[in-house]
Amino acid sequence: MAQEGRHGPDGGPPHGWGAGPAGRPRSADLGRRFAARLIDCVIVQAVSMVALVPLLAVVMVAGSALLDGPPSRGAGLGSFAALFFVIWWGYEVLFLSRWGATPGKRVMGLRVVPVHGARRAPSTRASAVRGLLWAGPLLFSWSPWVNLLSGLYWIADIGWAVGDRPDRQALHDKAAGTRVVEEA
Repeated sequence: MAQEGRHGPDGGPPHGWGAGPAGRPRSADLGRRFAARLIDCVIVQAVSMVALVPLLAVVMVAGSALLDGPPSRGAGLGSFAALFFVIWWGYEVLFLSRWGATPGKRVMGLRVVPVHGARRAPSTRASAVRGLLWAGPLLFSWSPWVNLLSGLYWIADIGWAVGDRPDRQALHDKAAGTRVVEEA
């Protein structure tokens, strides 16, 4: 008979566990991680449009009053980029430090855990570092040329996970000391 908590019904490891050493949770499939990120992007975009369009209008009107004319295009785009970063970063920190998964990761059956930890959510600090390295390039999305560099960073960040074994950590995971695993 299988021991409680250590083995599944067939005597093997519980679902989602056992692929790594010492019964560590199985690293998440990159396709599922991508799908989770797309779901999160849709959610963050929707929240951002509801929140940022009115805030950007206020910034533009206040800027016009203070500057004796409308602010430059770069100032408006820079404000938008900074506010979008704050929303995206806050989304990551709130959901990861509190529940260990964003809504997209929950839908896809994934969670973020400390690389050397058990199944608990990452600390607020680790979530903040992870969110900063994921959303940080948004601060530079006000310029097409700098935005191109941001895109190249994201390709490198995600591409790192393709070759990383056994944990499939992206650069933002490495810096935060986290990994994405399958929910048990």
